[in-house]
Amino acid sequence: MAWHFSVYLLPGFLAGIVSAAVAAFAWRHRGERTGRPFSVLMAAIAWWALAYGVELGYTDASSVLLWDRVAFVGSVVVPAALFWLAVEYAGLEARVPSWTPLLLAVEPLATLALVWSYPRTHLVWTAVDVEHVHGISLPVLDFGPWYWVNYAYSYLLIAAALLVIASVFVRGSRIYRRQSALLILGAVVPLGANVLYNVLPAVSPLPALDLTTSALAVTGILYGLALFHFRMLDLAPVARGMLLRRIGDGFVVVADDGALVEGNDVGRRIVAHDRTGFDSALAAGPDATPEAATEELEQCVEMSDHLDIGKQVSTDEPYTVEGGGEYDVALVDCGMKGSISSSLAERGADVHVLPYDVDAETVAELDPDVLFISNGPGDPANFEAAQALVEELSGEIPLAGICLGQQIVARAFGGDTEKMAFGHHGVNQPVRDVETGQVVMTTQNHGYSVADPGDLEVTQVNVNDDTAEGLKSDECAVVTRQYHPEANPGPHDSLSFFDDVLEMAENGSRTPATAD
Repeated sequence: MAWHFSVYLLPGFLAGIVSAAVAAFAWRHRGERTGRPFSVLMAAIAWWALAYGVELGYTDASSVLLWDRVAFVGSVVVPAALFWLAVEYAGLEARVPSWTPLLLAVEPLATLALVWSYPRTHLVWTAVDVEHVHGISLPVLDFGPWYWVNYAYSYLLIAAALLVIASVFVRGSRIYRRQSALLILGAVVPLGANVLYNVLPAVSPLPALDLTTSALAVTGILYGLALFHFRMLDLAPVARGMLLRRIGDGFVVVADDGALVEGNDVGRRIVAHDRTGFDSALAAGPDATPEAATEELEQCVEMSDHLDIGKQVSTDEPYTVEGGGEYDVALVDCGMKGSISSSLAERGADVHVLPYDVDAETVAELDPDVLFISNGPGDPANFEAAQALVEELSGEIPLAGICLGQQIVARAFGGDTEKMAFGHHGVNQPVRDVETGQVVMTTQNHGYSVADPGDLEVTQVNVNDDTAEGLKSDECAVVTRQYHPEANPGPHDSLSFFDDVLEMAENGSRTPATAD
């Protein structure tokens, strides 16, 4: 009855410990898709591996038989759990009858009953003995007919599970292919070891040593990688293929990191490059084709290479939006939204809308109360004329800017800008005021941000990533915002920005603007 430790026990114990840890984590997330069968599978693997490790430590036949019976509890559960995991992972549970789990349990329960009935029955084993080799006691088992029934049943379930998972690999996007590849590899490695033990024992230097539980250590590591690194419980494919196929337009799902997660055939073909940080183009309209989208993509250039983008979006000729004449605002149109000029006009300002490349002399002739740089598309570094204008008139005229306007003003004051990984887009961007701590919700739509404010002070930051959302200079009478306070249909938490701009224009001490 003595139990002895051996180095041969380590792989099995490693497999058991790793699998138990993964099972515990998966069980805590059993409410997620595949969480329950995944945790059962890993718990069964842990049970099998640990019990077989204990079995190898004994030297007498009765103890070996007892722990082989215990190990059988885990081994008969693994194929059924793997099959059910594959069904849920592929989103096929709706196609499987509700009584399937009960049917899957019939053969394992019958096998366990016959295992524990030995030696009264000899259907699983006909004889059990112990062989002492290289300082380790190995069970020598003569298998009965039911052992091979269980063997065939288990392999049939495993093969079916691998086929289902392979279908996800074939049709899935990159992250699903990685997940499914790990699931397949994690099943194939111990499968090979089990074939070596049951079918090709002559090839093994220790024919009586079942290396399956040692190989399960690899399974635990690979399945842990699928769980933790590739977020298997968070991002699992679901049975929505029919729904996606019925959507005539291209349809794709993108993960938080920008990776393409799912899509129908049209969407996948239109999105020319399936990789993190979308590099893609879309073709729209009744004649849209994937080929047209690919052609558009090939002709696309980086936003920073659009050197003349200001000319494409700015007004060709100056014009005025009248608002009562209480203030005169020189608004440089870099692709402005009409809501900016209307917000200023509603507050009594006459807004003189000027081309993006207006010079200081033209602005000086207007003698405005404030110089306002508008929003617009593209890289702020390409708006050289607007930056030069701000540099020349700073300290002489109060300055304001929104979105691209803030970036241009920051560059003019010695700062710098950078292209963001994904930008800020949407109506729910939280912005915190540095001085008061107050948070407001804002609308944003930009791909560049201020990386260095230069001589300006950062007054507001984005709650999510701490990028600059507001800048100011009391000395030079400057105030800017990265977001759109005037956005329609809102939120309008920060509309008072325009009041602040006009108050600054009214109170700011300045000298008359000149072109000198």
